[in-house]
Amino acid sequence: RTGVLAFLTIGRSDVNDTIRPLVVGAPEAMEYFPRVLHTTNEQFALRFDNWGCNKDAVGVDVSYSRLRRECTMMITNGLGKCLLSTIFHPLSLTCLHCIIERKVNKRVEMRYKDYDRFILDHGFELQGWPESVEFMCPSDLGTVERLRPLYDALISGSCRWERLTPEKRKEIEAALPSKPKKTSGKKSGKAASSKRKRDDNNDDNEVD
Repeated sequence: RTGVLAFLTIGRSDVNDTIRPLVVGAPEAMEYFPRVLHTTNEQFALRFDNWGCNKDAVGVDVSYSRLRRECTMMITNGLGKCLLSTIFHPLSLTCLHCIIERKVNKRVEMRYKDYDRFILDHGFELQGWPESVEFMCPSDLGTVERLRPLYDALISGSCRWERLTPEKRKEIEAALPSKPKKTSGKKSGKAASSKRKRDDNNDDNEVD
């Protein structure tokens, strides 16, 4: 049996580029990442993208705005890929896959203040958030020193989205306060009207 194995890695050469980091290739070639590099093709693409943006910036401090933007992008894109993985096989990357991926990432907005309900709705949780970094929106962390550990964790893959286990789901549901039941104003009005009619009928009977 003869043939070739190949994959293509796409990344940015400047932080202001809008292209998304990506690795595409034959299914057999994609096995190289978990079996040899012990990482995923998505994480490899992020590292390659990071290298491309920084290859000419040796010794230059990374700005706060760039770290904030990169962290936000990696968190949002990571969740988008997980949601797509429930529809498509992770190695079957097609044009249709790319189109739907853009729509998913535009629609999904990470919620930090209502995080527990958010992950229950989507079925994935963000694991590996650095203990030294308070869990909040990257835009609210405020300094490079606070953003850097999160950025490094996202690049290395130690902070990533994982499918929510049934045990974890039950634990979160048990800890969440139950939602108050909404009462319909119309039904209350009808009930009050019926009560008034019954009272009027009782009054008429007493008069008779």
